[in-house]
Amino acid sequence: MGGYNEELAQAGELLAGFWIWRVGSMEDAVQWLKQAPFGGGVEIGIRPVFETEDFGAVFTPEMREQEQCVQEMAERNKAA
Repeated sequence: MGGYNEELAQAGELLAGFWIWRVGSMEDAVQWLKQAPFGGGVEIGIRPVFETEDFGAVFTPEMREQEQCVQEMAERNKAA
């Protein structure tokens, strides 16, 4: 799998939008995608999105504190 710049670097390609689904597994996402209203020949990328809870114990208290600071900064910037 290529990096972000490699995947979207083609000038003739159009990134038209995205959907975010909360599913139990990548297989569930594929099943949802099979129901999408696309015709043949369409290329779709599926990428996981992680939440802090997904990292379990490796997401240390220090990392949690840093994440909280980033969230607070984002909220302040949004309000400004």
